[in-house]
Amino acid sequence: MARRREPDIGLGILEEAIALNQRAEVALSEYRNRMYLAEAYRSKRLSARFAEQLIAGERLAREGGWGADWTVYLARHLVAAGELQRAGAWLDSWVRDGVADGDYSWVIEFIRGEIALAEGNAAEAVAALERADRAHRSLVGLVKEGLGRAYHANGRLTESVAALEEAIRVKQLGWEPQEAWVLAHYRLGVVLQELGETERARTYLQRFLELWGTGDDDLESVADARERLES
Repeated sequence: MARRREPDIGLGILEEAIALNQRAEVALSEYRNRMYLAEAYRSKRLSARFAEQLIAGERLAREGGWGADWTVYLARHLVAAGELQRAGAWLDSWVRDGVADGDYSWVIEFIRGEIALAEGNAAEAVAALERADRAHRSLVGLVKEGLGRAYHANGRLTESVAALEEAIRVKQLGWEPQEAWVLAHYRLGVVLQELGETERARTYLQRFLELWGTGDDDLESVADARERLES
């Protein structure tokens, strides 16, 4: 029998948690766990299961009437799934609700930036994510990691390094920004390699693999990090 890896155990725990949430009729907890599960399925490239969680998440969000502070996570996953029109529909709903004038104005710019990046508009993505960064500090790790990716795509490597270093420094663990924090180590290693800073790059790539630990080794970022360290 094949050894069951830790992420596979984690998937089972999340599925059990969702069943408990449903029985207790705690919709927001169910939504959050579905978003975590979606993240895991996306990382493992289980696209059908990923899509199922997004459909369930959208249903819960609409029934709950939740605001941009919660639906931003759904919209981010929709962008990752290539569902840019669906993500844009949530963005439009935030604009209609007047979110641009409130405490969550950063959400609009953050998703605008993520959509632009997915469409290959790196300069537009940078501009939007810089606005998001100026407007918000609580989820700084999530925003900075996105900004680091946008700078990288725009060829602004030194600025990408600074943004990713900040994403790592804030160390937001145990809630939604955690995945971005872990991946920032990998992304920073890649950018540093492109800058020719080989030893610093190795430090971050090794740290990424240490953080990953005994997790599944079939993820693209894990395989790429190992290949870069061996080259």
